[in-house]
Amino acid sequence: MDGQEPMLDAPTPDFAQPVRAFARPTAVLRLDDSLGHAAQELRRNGAPLVPIIEDGRLAGAVTEASLLAAFSSGAGPTDTLASALAKAPTIAGYLTASEALRTLEDGPAWLVVVDDEARPLGLLAPSDLFGHAPMDVRPPTVGGMATPLGVYLTTGNVQAGAGRFALALTGFAMFFVLAVATIAAEYASGYAQLRGLSEGRAEAVGTGIWIVLFFGTFRFSPIAGIHAAEHKVVHAIERGEPLTPETVRRMPRVHPRCGTNLAVGLTLLIGLATLKLPPPLKDQPELQFIFALIVTAFVWRPLGNLAQALITTKPPKDYQIAMGIRSGKELLERYAHARVAMPTLGQRLFNSGLPFVMLGSLTAYGLVKGALWLFGLGDLI
Repeated sequence: MDGQEPMLDAPTPDFAQPVRAFARPTAVLRLDDSLGHAAQELRRNGAPLVPIIEDGRLAGAVTEASLLAAFSSGAGPTDTLASALAKAPTIAGYLTASEALRTLEDGPAWLVVVDDEARPLGLLAPSDLFGHAPMDVRPPTVGGMATPLGVYLTTGNVQAGAGRFALALTGFAMFFVLAVATIAAEYASGYAQLRGLSEGRAEAVGTGIWIVLFFGTFRFSPIAGIHAAEHKVVHAIERGEPLTPETVRRMPRVHPRCGTNLAVGLTLLIGLATLKLPPPLKDQPELQFIFALIVTAFVWRPLGNLAQALITTKPPKDYQIAMGIRSGKELLERYAHARVAMPTLGQRLFNSGLPFVMLGSLTAYGLVKGALWLFGLGDLI
């Protein structure tokens, strides 16, 4: 009709989505913050309340009404928020939007979205459910690992993709390759000495055999492609990109947080710290260690990135990209419904996958050691 503003079509709410996908960001205050600071945050927050935390967990909220009551009772701008603490209605972030709607119908105009540890994740009002489409809830950082059975991903609180057996199989395979390379290097070094080479040159031959076998096996195995797919999916998630084959395929193969960088750095540090150097470092181990530390600090990341590009990853095949995408979508789904938003250090370590990789390595060590012992070769490993 003439003179009327055209109506804008609002997105149709998807009430099966978790509340966390609709929540708006919020500031948080602490109990020892001042009432004056709380007044400023209330104006900035765009909502009639700001959550108050104690030891990282929700203790209540300051509202326009509780702030007014505190000032009316004689409190001043420098007094703490203890005098303006109000109850904060909450809802778990993993509950659905339809459950949030029923809660809002019962009275509170605003809800503080929390996890199971009572940590605030945001605020929710009715307009958040109807005014926009749900956000794609994504973790700021993602960890991962390549396994022979697919891509393993974790945010510390949830994990997806390849399971624990696959992680243990990774450790088993890595140790087995390491054992084969070590045994071959020992035999090559011994054979070189029998052929008349000096001890130093024979050791160099053995080291070369070890490098070719260990890193060559990794580079030319399917796991290098899976490793690259894992990196590409992690890049896409952390950049907020859609998990489609076209997008994931153009992501970098090298990732700055890859364990390859750490392994290269530790190897370089130990190698330089134990290397036989000429004077004045020869007889001064402390000075040699400082030298090794300085050199490692400057070159470990570039060398690690180079090792990723040349050895531990290779361009992934389509099926490997698909593996990574499946794991990534599963991770995002679980992260959006996670009951705890901030995992403990113990949870991060457990979900990193390293305990299961170590378990697989120890199993392989026991089997290889036992087999060598049966043939009287127990000293090789």
